[in-house]
This record gives sequence, structure tokens and C-alpha cells, in this order.
Amino acid sequence: MDMREFISDNKIILMGALIGLLLALIFLTFGFWKTLLVLILVSLGAMVGYFVQESDILK
Repeated sequence: MDMREFISDNKIILMGALIGLLLALIFLTFGFWKTLLVLILVSLGAMVGYFVQESDILK
């Protein structure tokens, strides 16, 4: 099995591992509460973006 096959067979696992690594680095750098605030604000931004896209407000 070469590296391309491994990556294509395990995309979800690798993405989860990268997200976990990123969260761990953010926790260690900024602390729990700042990281939680960033995650909440990113989630709210994604929800607003989804609402704008689905309601065609900008068209």
C-alpha cells in the first residue's frame, strides 16, 4: 500500500486527527476560555453564512 492509497482510504480519520492537533495547539497557546470563545464565534459565523446562502439575501 502506498501513501496515496493510505490517505484516500483514511481521509476522515486523518482530518479528525488534524483537527484534534489544531485544537490541542490552540488550547496550549491561548487557554481554554479563549479557545472556547473562538469556537463559538466560528460556529456562529458559519450559521450566519449558511442562513445568508439559503435565504438568497445577497442575490
